[in-house]
Amino acid sequence: MRLLFFLFAILLTQAASAQVEPLSYKAATRELKQAYNEGSYTKFRMMLSDLVENEIPMQELAAVFDALKPTYGQISSFHFLGLDTQGARYTVRFQKGALDVVVLLDDSNKVLRLEFERYRELINPAGTKRKP
Repeated sequence: MRLLFFLFAILLTQAASAQVEPLSYKAATRELKQAYNEGSYTKFRMMLSDLVENEIPMQELAAVFDALKPTYGQISSFHFLGLDTQGARYTVRFQKGALDVVVLLDDSNKVLRLEFERYRELINPAGTKRKP
């Protein structure tokens, strides 16, 4: 009986610690995917917070996406990994590869931070690779 209780407690703890993607981030990543795949820099720029929009010239924004497209292609999916103090972490699957991405939204659900990082294949505690 103690063993059963112990196993139940472990399962309950793991379930409670699992993070769920906030709806605001789910909507933002859907819009990011659409704007990127359409090549609509204007649509993407409208998603940025005022602070970021004023800091990044349109030419720089276009240059980033123009550099990503030949190497990675279209975005296929965003896979939510979790939230931390930096924002929501995702693995973004493209036609030709993957990148890890951090997205941070402001109080108005506008993009305050969008940072692309090299994809790192992580191993979970069970010893298996994560499934992006």
